[in-house]
Amino acid sequence: HHLIMRCFAFLLLLALVPPALAQGPPPITVLHPDGATTDAHLAGLSGQTMRIFDAERRLTTLATATAAVLTLRDPPEDAPAPAGVLRMTDGQRLAGRWVGAADAGESLRWAHPTLGAVVVPLDRVAGWTTTAGPPLAADANGADVVGLSSGERLTGFLYLPDAAADSQLLMLAPADNPDGPAVPVPAASVAAVRLANPPAAADAAPARVSLHDGSRLHAFALNLGGSTAAFDVHVAGTALKVEVPSATVRRVVFTDGGRDAHDLADLPAQTTPPPAATDALWGPGIAGATATPQGVRLTAPAQHTVLLPSGASHVVGRAVLDLPTGLPSERAAWAGCVLRIDGKSPVELDLSAAHAQATFRVSVPVGTTKLTFTLDPGPRGPVLDVVRIEDALVLTATPPGGASRSVE
Repeated sequence: HHLIMRCFAFLLLLALVPPALAQGPPPITVLHPDGATTDAHLAGLSGQTMRIFDAERRLTTLATATAAVLTLRDPPEDAPAPAGVLRMTDGQRLAGRWVGAADAGESLRWAHPTLGAVVVPLDRVAGWTTTAGPPLAADANGADVVGLSSGERLTGFLYLPDAAADSQLLMLAPADNPDGPAVPVPAASVAAVRLANPPAAADAAPARVSLHDGSRLHAFALNLGGSTAAFDVHVAGTALKVEVPSATVRRVVFTDGGRDAHDLADLPAQTTPPPAATDALWGPGIAGATATPQGVRLTAPAQHTVLLPSGASHVVGRAVLDLPTGLPSERAAWAGCVLRIDGKSPVELDLSAAHAQATFRVSVPVGTTKLTFTLDPGPRGPVLDVVRIEDALVLTATPPGGASRSVE
């Protein structure tokens, strides 16, 4: 009887514990500047100090300068899929949706799920998408680009009407004559926009926070614990305070001292067209490389060259064999390919149904401006040889004389 009562009391106590406390410190992966990783649990992050529980459950205090990136490993099951995203010229991104024009057509209004409606001047906008997917490619002649839901691509000079009644319209004038006759484009028919605004200098924030909804914000005074993340941001000249559940945070990039980490999928790239014989075998546009919301998708034979940022030191990520769902095992056995990655010591990954994914860590020689991924078919030919490059990051080294702190 007493044993039953004790078990009941224990279960009642568990039911009363808040979920964030019941789950314990969130699991994280710390990516160091040399590309090495440490799996741990986060006790707390505040300012330039991070407290983690290591594999032996010992509480360790680190200076954030000893880390390049912190990734929360377990996304919530109900994490929203990235959909509409506004990209600003300073590199920040806001998830959400277009809700109209503002300031007599000088700005747009963007509704963020946490920050609410934010007004952003058009000259601070790099572009936006209304659905998940990569941004539009730039126009070769430097014009603004509008992608419609129908798949059409329009170019010209984009502006917003100054009448409040027309706040759901975009106006597209000839690129070489902004004052010329313009075509009205309903905002509801727009899938993506890319403006020809030049990049702007970002605030010298010590960290950049990426959320699961696709937002990416330059963070000041960041505090990240087991249940809540709180930080300050500057969006289009407006200071805002952000407080979100820590489970909504996907990644923190530590950018103080001149360091940075760039998503490989965001960098300019060049794809070598596959041989004409491949088109004859598989049909046009099948082999080669394509951009996806998660990264890059290679179909053998493929060669994809990424243009690296200045100071690139390491490239890390994961290669995953992209087999169709429900493929029978005897059919999956036909898959097999080799992914080769340039670097100081070239990396070669053999992928098959039995070994469908592998992580990579590439050291980049000083002064290197390009990194090439080459996917070669396996011994059975290019059958099912499709590989996704996921969670790939390019680390840039701290410049000489930059900040350097040691583990406490």
